[in-house]
Amino acid sequence: MVALIAGVVVRDLARRHSNWRATTDLNSFLEEMKIPGIAGLDT
Repeated sequence: MVALIAGVVVRDLARRHSNWRATTDLNSFLEEMKIPGIAGLDT
């Protein structure tokens, strides 16, 4: 799998996934793909 993004910026990061097809949470996915991310910003 190849991610086609350079990074992620969000205000609130969900701690749990809510889609029944999800196999991992967003934070774990970003770490696995070595994609930088930041949360808690007032966008």
